[in-house]
Amino acid sequence: MSRYVVLLAFLTLSLAYAPARAAELSEAYVNLFKIQLSLAKSGGADSQHGLAHMYEHGLGTKPDMEKATIWYAKAAEQGDVRAKKKLKDMGRAKQEAANAAKRAAEEARRRAKAESTAKARKATEAKAAAKAKKQAKKEAKLSAKKTKRSEEEIAKRRKAAAAALANQQKHSEDPFE
Repeated sequence: MSRYVVLLAFLTLSLAYAPARAAELSEAYVNLFKIQLSLAKSGGADSQHGLAHMYEHGLGTKPDMEKATIWYAKAAEQGDVRAKKKLKDMGRAKQEAANAAKRAAEEARRRAKAESTAKARKATEAKAAAKAKKQAKKEAKLSAKKTKRSEEEIAKRRKAAAAALANQQKHSEDPFE
């Protein structure tokens, strides 16, 4: 079994250093995957760990984290320290991802609330500004009306005063003339 683990390590390194041989290595990984699967099914912890690694990284098969987790768990049940550590790391990563998603959701809710509050404040301010403009226009109209009335009243008083002055001048003319 350990020779398959060594072969897996060799193939991994070969893939990194020989991209031109990728097709050959791909076929080799498929063959190794088949062997690893049969060994893992027979119950060897090293083989189960190796198969889980292949599932995790998509070596000889499509990447499948569910299957990788299952095989890591089987290896860990048999006391494989690497599998136990991997499961612990995966659990921690999953928890960190869940926490990050929770924080992102909370941040999104906070932003949405802030945007909603800002929008409501803007609408309230616009409504208040429109109301103030309407009130100012009403007051200006009323002021103009009052000014017009005052000017008309002043004009009437001036006219009356001029008429009174004219009348007074007419009656106060020198009687001796």
